Amino acid sequence: MQIARITCPGCGIQLEVKNPTNAAVKDVKCPRCQKRIQLRFRKSEVAEAALAGPATELGGQAGSTPKPGAAETQLGNPTNPGTGATELGGQGKEPITTGPSPAVQQANPRLVCHGREYTLQIGMNTVGRRSQKKPATVMLDVEDMYMSRQHIAINVTRLPNGSLRATVRNYQNTNATQVAGLPLAQGDEVVLYNGTTIKMGDTEIVYRQ
Repeated sequence: MQIARITCPGCGIQLEVKNPTNAAVKDVKCPRCQKRIQLRFRKSEVAEAALAGPATELGGQAGSTPKPGAAETQLGNPTNPGTGATELGGQGKEPITTGPSPAVQQANPRLVCHGREYTLQIGMNTVGRRSQKKPATVMLDVEDMYMSRQHIAINVTRLPNGSLRATVRNYQNTNATQVAGLPLAQGDEVVLYNGTTIKMGDTEIVYRQ
């Protein structure tokens, strides 16, 4: 079975395309932007991306690694059934799929904690419980001693299509973090989608965009 690791020319995410029947030409659809991509395989070789249109013969050695730049695990963006295209995670991990695809959104995202909203700015935001000695960018008004004062870091970037993309990782926390009900290990960075829950200590917050 041939496998192509490609970059979607529509939205730039990395995909893994499987060709179990060793077909000469394979049509796939990007699970995020729905762009149609047409690949032409050569025996024992993998493909680079081409936009749908005349089929292009695409090279690359079998087993080659995806291009750099996708170091996060993708949360909430499942494979589009029947296309054979899978969004690639970082460091060789399979993507975690927990929710719907993100929508294009211009307004800054926010965190909701106990009914109160906290706005996230473009760039890196540290988040934790309120403290004067060790303040975070976003300080939650809670008394949860199991939440560190600088517990997580949420990085917000603007994509070329104008939508916003947010990722979360542990920061200077000594207490556990869960994202969408799954433990967030040190060194992991995951993409947030509208409605994703983040639990820091005993407090659960919701990401909104």
